Amino acid sequence: MQRPKLSGFVLGFLCLKSVHFAQAEEVVKRVRFSSGRSSTVVTGTTGFENWEPIHKYRINAQVGQFLNVRLLSGKGKVQFDVYKSDNREIFASAGGEDTTSFRARLPASGDYIVSIYGIKKNPQYKAKIQVTGRPTLYASKPRVTRTSKPSTNGLNFGPFVVTDVFVARDRILGVISNTTGKSFSTVWIDIALYTSEGIQLGTIKSFVEDVEPYGKAQFAVLNTTTFDASKYKIIRVRWR
Repeated sequence: MQRPKLSGFVLGFLCLKSVHFAQAEEVVKRVRFSSGRSSTVVTGTTGFENWEPIHKYRINAQVGQFLNVRLLSGKGKVQFDVYKSDNREIFASAGGEDTTSFRARLPASGDYIVSIYGIKKNPQYKAKIQVTGRPTLYASKPRVTRTSKPSTNGLNFGPFVVTDVFVARDRILGVISNTTGKSFSTVWIDIALYTSEGIQLGTIKSFVEDVEPYGKAQFAVLNTTTFDASKYKIIRVRWR
């Protein structure tokens, strides 16, 4: 839901297990969980006329973790939206707008906003915010480690065909074939990595140089240890 812009706000910091928003206080708080805890309870009285002041809670979480938000009291008087700080529509089709209960696995790392606002008079609320699960992004733990048989089906990308793609420990390898009589100085292969649930973690790239007319070249991606991935897909081939 689109709401009037706020005239201004001051960022605060939340370090306690429970916090309270008085109506005269500022409207944005950063949530930091107490040591050993993964949740906090927030309370307050938000605005009703023109939805102001809206109470916003900013939570930092990692890709693959679960964000859970639930109204403990105030249902029928208060609702909230959940969105990423740089993408308000990210949960629009997943129950993240005008709701009283929300749970989703996070598709990206960064700051997420819980925006609480009143829909009736005396909009007092009490809500629980929780982040659970471990991130699925690690820099030191290899995950694409199984060995698979080479694919026999070609993938067509413009003048190129990609074949014999397989995984060998921490590498993805394959063969790219030039189907034209033209030479290419550089060919890039973009490979998307996914969790077992199909959440895209990122894209890694390989390239080969000086591909001859009707020639074949092997490519390899060596840095798959950057991702906690279990699936991959070649999504793009570019050339010059």
